[in-house]
Amino acid sequence: MIFFLGLCVPALAHAEDDAATVFCLSPAQRAAVVDAGVSLGRAHADPTGMFVLDGTRTLAPREWRVAQPAAFEASCEALYSSTHQVAAGSFTTLLPVLTAIVGAALAFFATSWRDRVARGRVQAEALRSAHAEFHDAAGQYLRDTSSEHPDGPLGESRRKLLARLAEVRAGHRSWSVVPALRAQLTTGDFGAPLTEDWDEQSDVTRTRRRTLLKDLDAQRDDVLRVTIALERPLRARWTLRSAR
Repeated sequence: MIFFLGLCVPALAHAEDDAATVFCLSPAQRAAVVDAGVSLGRAHADPTGMFVLDGTRTLAPREWRVAQPAAFEASCEALYSSTHQVAAGSFTTLLPVLTAIVGAALAFFATSWRDRVARGRVQAEALRSAHAEFHDAAGQYLRDTSSEHPDGPLGESRRKLLARLAEVRAGHRSWSVVPALRAQLTTGDFGAPLTEDWDEQSDVTRTRRRTLLKDLDAQRDDVLRVTIALERPLRARWTLRSAR
């Protein structure tokens, strides 16, 4: 970086010198550059605006630049600097205002980011808690092989989990895993169908039970990825990429 700046500074200085030369040699500045040269004692001027050298020779500004480059550059630099002080002064005046605006913007974004992270952590904790309750209720329901399957705790925990997922969905519409999880809990295997057709104790029923238990663990993994994304917004895209 330092080496790069070392290359840039001379280039910028050269460009500034070129700009000054073009400015001083323009027809509109002919009289002004003559006056600058006279004021600095670098040359004398005749009534037509020509430079008088050696008491006899008269030169136009362009010719004077070739004949006496040091004198021309000194006069031109003085003229260019004096005419550009207004612009530099305006920028100097605006600099504190711009600094204040930039500082306020950075403070606003920093505060907004901290608030977002804090909200994400609260949402993540609530979602983890709701899913842990549902996971326990659903697991207990699936492992219960008795003829009676009390589904009260299951239904209540499902409603809580759906509410937490709805909150996450409201703030993160691009996270496709969230509506997929909600679909599992409404129309999918962990919705109403979860409590249906358990009367028959057959191989089909046992296979279904084992499959749902595995799917329940997979659902937990997806929910945990969502909670990590909530707590670490910068990594949300990569965290959710591996979700089902």
